[in-house]
Amino acid sequence: MLINSFSNHLSYVNNHKKPISLNNKTIPLKNTDSLVRNIRFGSINNLSPESHQIINQLKNKYSHLKNKNVLLLYSGGLDTSFLTKFFSHEVGAKVYTVSFDVGEDLREQSKIGDRAKLLGAIKHSHIDLKDPFANDRCAKAIMANAFYQDSHPLSSSLSRPLMSEAAIGLAKQFNCVGVIHGSSPWQNNAPRFNNALRALSKTIEPITPVLDNNIPRNTEDEYLRHHGVIIRNSEDKLFSADYNLWAPEAEDGHLQQINRAPEESLFRMTKPVEKTPSKAQFIDLEFEKGLPTRYKFVENAENPTAENDVANSLKDLPKKPLSGLISELNQIAGEHGIGRYDTMEHRPAGFKEREVHEAPAATVMIQAKKELERTVLDQKTLNKKWADGRLWTEMVCEGDWFHPLVQHLGKSLEEMSQRVNGVVRMKLFKGNAMPIARASEHSLDSHNTGADKAFASTSHPDGSYFTWRGADGIFSRRTDTAASKH
Repeated sequence: MLINSFSNHLSYVNNHKKPISLNNKTIPLKNTDSLVRNIRFGSINNLSPESHQIINQLKNKYSHLKNKNVLLLYSGGLDTSFLTKFFSHEVGAKVYTVSFDVGEDLREQSKIGDRAKLLGAIKHSHIDLKDPFANDRCAKAIMANAFYQDSHPLSSSLSRPLMSEAAIGLAKQFNCVGVIHGSSPWQNNAPRFNNALRALSKTIEPITPVLDNNIPRNTEDEYLRHHGVIIRNSEDKLFSADYNLWAPEAEDGHLQQINRAPEESLFRMTKPVEKTPSKAQFIDLEFEKGLPTRYKFVENAENPTAENDVANSLKDLPKKPLSGLISELNQIAGEHGIGRYDTMEHRPAGFKEREVHEAPAATVMIQAKKELERTVLDQKTLNKKWADGRLWTEMVCEGDWFHPLVQHLGKSLEEMSQRVNGVVRMKLFKGNAMPIARASEHSLDSHNTGADKAFASTSHPDGSYFTWRGADGIFSRRTDTAASKH
């Protein structure tokens, strides 16, 4: 559990007197007291009959939360803005809101906190999760080579359980009876949040109004506009975006037209291939026990010399924290157009939804590590590790982060990664990340183990020399003398 460590990352967003937007006008917060009063005590009688009916039904359904403390996961968009206003004003719940940063989020968090308070939140908290996201979630994804159905790296399925863990810690601090989130029926986020929340607390209830009631977005928009709050398309986005350090993703909006290419403005981390450099770039990437530790740019990499030998190129460089490595490789690989994914993902109801992902660093790291695993792991271990990784990926994507089998698979993957040590040289060019050299003290290359000479001297045509392994079942270095005795 990481809950205790979150106290070091938690900071409350105070009223910084920055302007907000109401009815297309910029108004300083210090002058909004009367507007806040109007918003909090407005009537819904002027809503359209359909929206009026929906609001009344929701109000009756959640009346048991009146005067109860609830924590709402707030993004600043339409759904969660509606929920903040509805539960504080219509239901009479005491709403605490929280937002999270898992990297690459360019939104101004103070404005998100200001908006939450304007809508009725008693207190807004912002929790920086970048380091635990990288050091725990991304690290485990690297161990598992976590590409969902070989189509794209895992993304929000890594961050949602972490957010849930932080949310439960905060909900306990505020004595909340429930955690509200705005997942919709057509997203995979609902099971990821709900399964995690239920696994972490038996008494704090996951509350999913949009999922359970399929609230129309036009009703949400009408309700907020009625109260003087406009969430413009430029803020809410026509598409739904999830920003994180590892693999930002987007869906909905124009992406629903699957016969159209995604608009270039959607991409923030990667260049289009036609605008990438005309010259390849080379990096050496080092791994220890399956995790990347440092990298180095290499000149004249396709013509090995003593100065640029892959086995020794990194030995004098300091190691880097994983979050820093991911950020830097996102920029480096993104310049070469590496890590764009336009794919169809399964949804709980059985249909598909188009998603666009950007994952430059994840692509380079996982492709390099798989090449190193091919080099140092025997065939049976490699097959087992990759099979466990696929199952781990599938279960995490479906929201089973805290399932005992996922925990077991994680430990198995970590154990099988103990030998995954070495350096892989990657060529970055025109959207591709290609391994072109590798070095490891655990290499099973036949010229490294002496197996080629053993084969030349053996009298066993059935190839039984392949059973010459150490006590751990793994090939080890052999001398010519040892090989010739068989």
